[in-house]
Amino acid sequence: MAYRIPTDLPLVAATVQDWPAEARLRAAMAARPQAPIRAKIAAVAITLNEQPGKVYAGNCCGIMCQGLTYPWGWRDIEWNPRPVGYALLREGATGDKAPFLAFARVEDSLGFLVDRVTARSMYQADNYALSWVGARPGTKTYAEAVRGFGDAYDRAVAALWQMAARLA
Repeated sequence: MAYRIPTDLPLVAATVQDWPAEARLRAAMAARPQAPIRAKIAAVAITLNEQPGKVYAGNCCGIMCQGLTYPWGWRDIEWNPRPVGYALLREGATGDKAPFLAFARVEDSLGFLVDRVTARSMYQADNYALSWVGARPGTKTYAEAVRGFGDAYDRAVAALWQMAARLA
């Protein structure tokens, strides 16, 4: 992965917070009311796969700073809200220290993710593996991404059912 230290963002502390599945679902429902429910569930599944327990630097979706053309890997207009800095964390696949984008609130990164899920139609495991992870079918990384998303999606749906059962 071609990580780059952002020159336009400050280095910030790698704060840590717990964020249970139900809290992620509630935030997804509130973050983008107009987004399809399947986008919200898929976004929560991605967060549960990328940052399953603790969330670092307000970044629930594991967004690392990469890309040569646009800041941090996407076009400027897609960053709403924008990151407030970056923290240097160990990247899961390589173990190398890499710039992990930081957000003011964890809900901000989730809102960004819901937008990306909607724009890329990442409602299913194979789309996640291709469009978010960037893995190719037939590779170990692809198989792990598909399995991870599938397991996380099942946890997100189970949490949603538990929430609904308490409302009944």
